Amino acid sequence: MKLSFSTSLFALLLFSCCLLQGEGIRCYDCYSLRDLFCNDPFRKNSTATKEYPPGNVCVKLKGNLSKEDGFVIRREGMLEAQFDELKRSKTYPEGTQMEKCHVDLCNAAGASTASVAVAVAAVAAAAGGARLWR
Repeated sequence: MKLSFSTSLFALLLFSCCLLQGEGIRCYDCYSLRDLFCNDPFRKNSTATKEYPPGNVCVKLKGNLSKEDGFVIRREGMLEAQFDELKRSKTYPEGTQMEKCHVDLCNAAGASTASVAVAVAAVAAAAGGARLWR
C-alpha cells in the first residue's frame, strides 16, 4: 500500500501530538531580579526546573522595568489559554516579549528557536518515512 507524502506527514504529526498530550512538560522557573543566572545569556545548569501536567506550555518573558533595569522571567508551565490571556492583559510593561514553547526546557532561549527545531525535525522525519513507504 502506497501512502502519499502529505498522508505520511499528517500521520506523523498526529502521532506526535498524541505522544505529547500524554506527558507533562519540564520548564525552567526563575526571575532575573532574584536570580542573576536567569538573565540572558542563560546558563542552563544554574536554574531550577519544574514538571507540569499535560497541556501546559513553558513561558519566557523579557522586558524592561526602566531604561536601566531589564528583566527575564522563565516561567512555570501554564495552559495555552492562560498564556493567551496573559498576552492580552497589561500585567507587564509595554514592549515585553512573551514567548511560549511546547517541549521540555524550551524556555532557555527564544521559544521560536525551539519551535522551529521541532517543526523541522517533524518534516524531516515525515520525508524519511515517506521514502521508506514507496
